[in-house]
Amino acid sequence: MSTPESHNSHELQFDNDVRKLRLLAQYGVEVQTNGLLPPEFERLWLDELEDINEKAESKDGLSVFRYIGSPKYIPTADELFRTDVPEELTRLLLLLKEHHIEVQSDRDVDPRELYRFITEEVFTEEVDQIPIQTKRKRYCYDDYHPDLQGEVRRSVTFFLNKLFEKQWKLVEGMLAQKVQAVKMTPLNREVFLEKLMRWFNTYQNPQLCGLGFEKVKIEQEEAFVTTVISFWAKDHPEEIEVRVNFRLMRQDRDLWSISGVFIPWVH
Repeated sequence: MSTPESHNSHELQFDNDVRKLRLLAQYGVEVQTNGLLPPEFERLWLDELEDINEKAESKDGLSVFRYIGSPKYIPTADELFRTDVPEELTRLLLLLKEHHIEVQSDRDVDPRELYRFITEEVFTEEVDQIPIQTKRKRYCYDDYHPDLQGEVRRSVTFFLNKLFEKQWKLVEGMLAQKVQAVKMTPLNREVFLEKLMRWFNTYQNPQLCGLGFEKVKIEQEEAFVTTVISFWAKDHPEEIEVRVNFRLMRQDRDLWSISGVFIPWVH
């Protein structure tokens, strides 16, 4: 005698089988789970497959998912146990590599998040219908999800290091065309650099010895940063500590220009 639960399970399995036939007929995707998945989990996987193929169909070219052969079963990030993520991620990266596709990141990304990025974003990206086999296609996580806080911190750190190394050309290259100092009126880059050099040269051989970030606030394409720097100089017996505020404008990925430097003694 069948129970209501088994009846519902049979109905769900029937619905899943119909969806598999539709995927095969419409997209050429053959789904074979061999009864290893409960109908509820199989339904979630079919949801994912249909979503990927619908997104791919809305584009003119060939999706990454179809290009690598429309794999029959790739679990979603949420379906994986924590201990299974590294193995599944490695398997996925090797599958992509076989088809001359690489996924990378310039920073450490949680393995589950990288897996999610591949299955939900890279899979729907478009590739050439007839790719050149000797040319690899690369997808960088940071292009889709930039680490703006990290970019800003690196830019400010680079600027201060080059300032204390007196590499004035590199310092100038970091500055925007107009730079605001303590006074409200922005200065031409060359004028500001001259004032900065004049202040810097009041110290004898200054050396940066400490840099701390108190605040990094990002608003669209601008960033506002508060730092505390410490340095020593031969003509000063004690270490000097000063709070320096920066304003930056984003130019491109990992490239920010300094549009404001607020040092108490630079006017």
